Amino acid sequence: MSELHKKHILILSASTGAGHVRAAEALAKCAAEKYPEVKITNLDTMQYVTWLFRKLYTGTYVGLAKDHKAIWGYVYNKTDHSPRDLPMRNLRLLLQKMNMKHLRKKCMELNPDHIICTHFLPAEMIDKALTKSAKLPNGKNIPPTSVVVTDFDVHWMWCLKNLNQFFVANEEAALRLADRDINPEKINVTGIPVCPEFTKDYSHNKRKMELSLSPNKITVLLMAGGYGIGRIDETAERLINDFPKLQIIAIAGKNEKLLANLEKISNKYPDRIVSVGFTTEVEKYMGASDIIVTKTGGLTSSECLAMGKPMIVINPIPGQEERNATYLMEQGAAVMAYDDIGLDYKLKKILTTPGRLAYMQSAAHDISKPLAGYDILKKVLEYDS
Repeated sequence: MSELHKKHILILSASTGAGHVRAAEALAKCAAEKYPEVKITNLDTMQYVTWLFRKLYTGTYVGLAKDHKAIWGYVYNKTDHSPRDLPMRNLRLLLQKMNMKHLRKKCMELNPDHIICTHFLPAEMIDKALTKSAKLPNGKNIPPTSVVVTDFDVHWMWCLKNLNQFFVANEEAALRLADRDINPEKINVTGIPVCPEFTKDYSHNKRKMELSLSPNKITVLLMAGGYGIGRIDETAERLINDFPKLQIIAIAGKNEKLLANLEKISNKYPDRIVSVGFTTEVEKYMGASDIIVTKTGGLTSSECLAMGKPMIVINPIPGQEERNATYLMEQGAAVMAYDDIGLDYKLKKILTTPGRLAYMQSAAHDISKPLAGYDILKKVLEYDS
């Protein structure tokens, strides 16, 4: 049996928002498709920490991002500094160590050949162990560990010098890592991994017809995120009234009340709107759309780019989403709308300015890296060979 057949890659994510988990899922699916002989174990680290730590860690992020955006933005920017400038860092790492015993034990039991982290929490745990030159119980060294940064910018939390490889979205992110004392030889510009479904060829018009939509009309996809945060029911009905030739696909996520409201609107305008609840087939609805109104999480944005879809960004969360939005707008693949008036105005400009929609679609294609997942896995396997 060849060395490649013996490989075991452990992917560590964290369900503090959907993006980190989707990046891990993307890597696992890419591996199953291209490297079926490699064993992949995909773990959500939040399932291996104490219940109190999980509740505080996940609940704090979701709560701040949803209801206290300004506070989250302050925290994000305040912590985007060298760890030596953050006096609370050692206390935070101590609390993590106390609450992550089950995760460390599980990682040792699995005994992987390589670890890939799509969230900085498990990456920090491993970096800390390497700082102390820790060994595994069997006397082996901690396996090589790679980090996949899941936004278009790089926060200081990702800057962990003891780890072996870093995969980032673009050249600017690579320069930022290098400026923050990460060895440039460890940094790879691959893009953010997306599931293979977003990389396949498809018929745009066929996707529309499958949803009983007209192939000749502009279709706007409204996305509220996995937990249905947003007023997309009101937005959908307003756009239908303001743009008589427009078609709408609205995804409510896990918000059942929002879905019920959307279905009422669908009944009023049966040929104009498709309402969707939680779905694992986002690529089907993206494929049928011409413009996507969305938040700018790193994974959602990368999926849009992979399919060549321009974005209208709505109320990005301060911090990582704002920085993602800035990057997308600089590249010409997105515009920003802060409120209903802004959304209507930006949409009208795109639809009425000759060549504008085609330009934005081209810009999205130009900066897309749909094969990032495969490229990351190739680098990981080459590193271990």
